[in-house]
Amino acid sequence: MYRPNDKFSQKARELGYRSRSVFKLAEIDRKYNILKRGMAVLDLGSAPGSWLQYASENIGPSGRLYGLDLQEIAPLQQNNVKVFKADIFNDEFLKQIFDNLQFDAVISDLAPSTSGFKVTDTAVSLELLDRAWEIAKKRLKTNGNFVGKVFAGEDLRGWFSGFKKYFKMSKRYKPHSSREESKELFVIGTGYKKISTWLYWL
Repeated sequence: MYRPNDKFSQKARELGYRSRSVFKLAEIDRKYNILKRGMAVLDLGSAPGSWLQYASENIGPSGRLYGLDLQEIAPLQQNNVKVFKADIFNDEFLKQIFDNLQFDAVISDLAPSTSGFKVTDTAVSLELLDRAWEIAKKRLKTNGNFVGKVFAGEDLRGWFSGFKKYFKMSKRYKPHSSREESKELFVIGTGYKKISTWLYWL
């Protein structure tokens, strides 16, 4: 059941974050050391912007942060953030935005507009995760980090078996701040092992 005033939502408002999802990224970051000072970071599915707020604080003024979402993202005050209203499946637009840019971390909170049909929502969620990973494979620096949201389902195990080959460490993780009834998980990879034959640009 959706609870707009649970303790994480209240705490987010008190601390000035735009949504409770900030605590999911914060927990993952503390546990797996995803974000560091001076990093270049790509945030997919950024709206309303709480992950951007957290990442901006952690990479510092010398870092660079790019946020994409189909929805408008209200501007942030931090100078190290650029936001774009963009479709992650639009290869030409992504190429135009990023050119040859490479990132130290790609983080994705992408989620489908839920239909209420579990099988459909799970399948679309995995498609979004796969797209985020496709972008990351082309854009991550060697030893880069990846975080992506997905709804747990039968097909995730097979997908993850392919994903984990390309990282020194890989995990599936559900943060404590995720709602108990939620089926969301986060796929995490640190220490990306880039393979030269995959170097092609969007």
